[in-house]
Order: sequence, then structure tokens, then C-alpha cells
Amino acid sequence: MVKQTIPQLQIWLALARGRVALFRGRIDDARRWFIEARAVAERARFTTGLRMALTGLAVCAAHLGDRDTARAAARAMADLQPDHGFLWPERRLGAAWAAFAVDDQDTAVAELIAGADEAASSRELILEAELLYEAARFGAHEQVARRLTALAGQVDGPLMAARVAFTQGAATHDHTRLANAETLFADVGAHLAAAESAAEFSRELQAKGRTRDSRAAAARSTQYRSGLVAVITPRLLDPTTHPRLSQRQHQITDLAAAGLASKTIAHRLGLSVRTVSNHLQTAYEKLGVAGRDGLAEALHRYHRSAFDERVGYSLAGAARSCRTRSFGRPTIAVSPRTTTGRCNNCLCLTSRAITCSGVSASASVRPSLAHMLSRRTSAVGGSTSLAMISASAAASGGVLM
Repeated sequence: MVKQTIPQLQIWLALARGRVALFRGRIDDARRWFIEARAVAERARFTTGLRMALTGLAVCAAHLGDRDTARAAARAMADLQPDHGFLWPERRLGAAWAAFAVDDQDTAVAELIAGADEAASSRELILEAELLYEAARFGAHEQVARRLTALAGQVDGPLMAARVAFTQGAATHDHTRLANAETLFADVGAHLAAAESAAEFSRELQAKGRTRDSRAAAARSTQYRSGLVAVITPRLLDPTTHPRLSQRQHQITDLAAAGLASKTIAHRLGLSVRTVSNHLQTAYEKLGVAGRDGLAEALHRYHRSAFDERVGYSLAGAARSCRTRSFGRPTIAVSPRTTTGRCNNCLCLTSRAITCSGVSASASVRPSLAHMLSRRTSAVGGSTSLAMISASAAASGGVLM
């Protein structure tokens, strides 16, 4: 962590980097920056920065399936004294994602609409547009489409165009607009939003009987997320975005991608050529390709998706139940440069490494952020204090990195 002599500058820089990472779909990176912003804001007693950092933490935790941390961050934010400062309506975003984390989507939408109304009354048009788009992500696209479209005349730029295209496409079941939204989001590097647009596009095509095109869109959705940590969002919960090949289809497509002719595959597997061709056609539809051209690349995306889902989603789910404890003298790292690791007890992903010097290195454990949020209370509006936790650890022999 780079030391700053001006705390507010460090807070704003960490918040900005967190928001950029969130925009790009790099949720774990965003979480680390919001943790830093929160720690410094509490130490500096800067309520506005603390409120924004807690909002970011609630959003990130909900994306990662960590409902306890999402709720803890939302509670800590609600305990703050109202500052009515910069981006005040944005606090509703954190409350909305915390509600989504406990499967209360109606409350999430209500929070976002209320936040958009507040932003409109204070003429924060960009924030109003952002909150309306978030409501569309939660399924309220028909409710907000007209209002967001009207804002497009006052808020320009490719990101606004992408958000309008997505909301209009979802509201009117227009797959052309959804395809446009996917392209626009991908062009500006918003890969998670592009994945959600492709998933919505896939569902619309499936509903219209265009199975092969639907599978192609689903494959693109998977590809956009291939370099990102596994996340949970309302638009990525539909199982149609994850096609499954049978064991026989696996065998045949692997051989076909290696360049073997159908006759050779049939001879090797003891099947008729017609059976091989039928399996290939079914696999093409599931993978979203027209034939052998592009089959190898589609299989690579498919296998990467299957690995990410087996490993990534199990880790995200494990984070909900992680309640590990530290022993001995902990070393607490809140730097965004900390390498993300796995808890040896439950395998949840974390960026705050607590290494137990009292036990062997292989027995290192890492507590959930929700546990850390609940341990101390700061004088800043009654919120919990990560800075005080770090100071306490340092006093007992730990090192704040």
C-alpha cells in the first residue's frame, strides 16, 4: 500500500480505482480497493468516503455470493450519520445489492428506483441513469426503459448508449438491441455487462426457437467471463447460458476438433457414421457453431466455462459460510496488491491474508470480512472499524501491510 500524507486523496484514489474495477467486472479487485478506502476513511473520520466505500463493499460482496458481508456493510452504512454529500443517492445501490444477496429482489428494485428519484431531484443525471440501469439488471427494465431513454438526450457517451440499448432490448424483447448492447459494452471493456447482455440475448433467441444462435450467444457470455472471478447477478442465473455436452458428445467433438473425419471417429468408437453425424449436429447447436470451423475454439470456451463453474461458484458459495478463526499473532494485509488466496478451511477466496504464526504455515486461515466488520465500532457514526482492528492486531504483534 502506498502511504499518503493526505488521507482524502488516498480515499478518492482508492474509490476511483474500485469503481473502475467494478465497471470492468473485476469484482475481487474492486473489493480490495474499497477495503482500503474504508480503512483510511474511518481513520480520517471522513463520513462521505466511508459511506461510498461501504456501498462498494456491499455491491462486491453480493456479486461474490457473500450475503453476510453484504448485509454487514449495508448495516454499517445505515448506522452512519447522514451526510447528504457527494453521490448521496448512491447509498441505495449498496442497500439494493444487499437485498439481492438475501433473495429480496423486490426490495432491491424499490431501493434503486428511490435512489434514482433522489438523484433526479438533485440533478445528478449520470447517477440517476446508473441507478435506473441497475434496476433494469434486476428485472425492472419495462418500468425504467422510458425514463432511461429520456435521459439519453442529456447524458451521452458509449456507456449510456449501451445501457439504453440493453434496457430497451430487454423491455421490448428486441434481440437486435440486445446484440447492440453486448457489442457496445464489450467495446468499452465492461465485460460483465457484456456477458449479461449476451445472456439476455441468448434467452430471447431461445424463446424465438433459434436454438443455435442462442447457444452462440450463451457461449459468448461465458467467454466474456472467462478471465473474471465467478459472480452471481440476476441476469446470469438462467441455466440456459450453460449448455452441457453428454459424455459421448465430448468424445466425438474432441476427436472432430483434432481433425479426424466422421468415418474415422465412427470406426474408433464402434459407432455408425450416421450416429457420429447426429451427435456432432447436436453438439454444434449446444456450442453455438455451424460446423467444424470454430469447433476447437468453442470447445475451449466450453471447457473453461465448466471449470470456472465447478471451482469458482463452489468458492463463491463457500464464502457465505466461512467462519474461520485466527490463532497466534495475525498479519493483516489490506493492500490491493495482496495476492488473492484460498482459505485452507473452506476454500473461499479472500484478499486479507491472516497468517497464524502459532501454527504451521499450511494451517493459515482467513476470516470473512463480515466477521471483521462485526468486531469493532468506530466513533464515526457508529460504524465498524477495520482501521481499529488493524491497530489492535499490530499492538498484539501483527503487521499492517
